Amino acid sequence: MDSMKSLFVYGAGIGWAILLVIVTAIYLVCQGNRYFLPRGWRGWMVVTLSILVAIPTVAFLLKVAPLQASYPRTDEPAPEQGFHLVDTGASRSLHDYAGKVVVLNVWATWCHGCVLEMPDLDKLQANYAKQGVVLITLSAESREALAKFAGNHPTNNVNAYADGDQRSSPLVACAIGLPVTYIIDSRGVLRETVMGSHDYNFYEQHVKSYLGSTASQI
Repeated sequence: MDSMKSLFVYGAGIGWAILLVIVTAIYLVCQGNRYFLPRGWRGWMVVTLSILVAIPTVAFLLKVAPLQASYPRTDEPAPEQGFHLVDTGASRSLHDYAGKVVVLNVWATWCHGCVLEMPDLDKLQANYAKQGVVLITLSAESREALAKFAGNHPTNNVNAYADGDQRSSPLVACAIGLPVTYIIDSRGVLRETVMGSHDYNFYEQHVKSYLGSTASQI
């Protein structure tokens, strides 16, 4: 299943349904319906809880709505993404890795799940580099913050950061709930969008199917 589609299409629908239920509940409390949500402390407790749920729901919808038309769709060419290398500051883009199976991991240093899966992703890069796999870890944080993190947690991948307009491209802007990992085949087609952190075996299983019959574990 296209998990990004689930988030932006079905998630938005669920959000609107929640808001509808909240508005209905508040209306019934205000009307003092004796059969459902009567006035009094119980009714106003329902109103308070409804408002507490409504705030993050509205925030989610405001974030998702502008991005619904542009979220990266699987089995279509991956959106272009530019970035800079943390170690040198040099500019790169996904086009520079044409012919490779790209594992693009959008993450942040403050994200526990992101940091937790980093060694497994790095192991994947080490084991499958010769088969044409390239791991790009991409963050919207500053180069300084990422360089400091890299000094304490050395890795063997393309350590990159997005700044300026690069942060508004679909692959970064639509990465809601880090980490988000995109698997792009050697023809530049986005094959999978993986949300959340996972282990080495999970990523190996998903990547090997795009390497052809010569792929094997090292």
